[in-house]
Amino acid sequence: MKVILLIVSVFIGSLSFAKKARIVYLNSDEMGTVRLRAGRATVLSLPTKPDKVVCGNKNLFSIEFVENDVVITPLSVNAKSNLFIYLFGRWFGFDLTVVESDNDEIILVRDGALKDERLHKGNKSKRKDR
Repeated sequence: MKVILLIVSVFIGSLSFAKKARIVYLNSDEMGTVRLRAGRATVLSLPTKPDKVVCGNKNLFSIEFVENDVVITPLSVNAKSNLFIYLFGRWFGFDLTVVESDNDEIILVRDGALKDERLHKGNKSKRKDR
């Protein structure tokens, strides 16, 4: 019984450290921020496989590709750069910075135009015809 309680308490304790994915809606005229932590990887999850990824200073970051995801790991505690991801014939831009706490683990990248379109449709459906 004590073993079961120990396992349950460890499991519940580990859940308190889990972070939720952050959703970022971007347009081509704005930059998103990615808060990285030294020794930890951060995943940018994209709606489709990127056509190309360009890092301003690729010597400071490890960048790997897994299907639709771009996995970024800083190689220095003082690393800063920008990153551009090309897909859909457009690009998404990010400022990469290393922080000591409150870092991102998973970022779900979405097209800001889709969010604007949904908001616009939602406002139309809420209006009453006169």
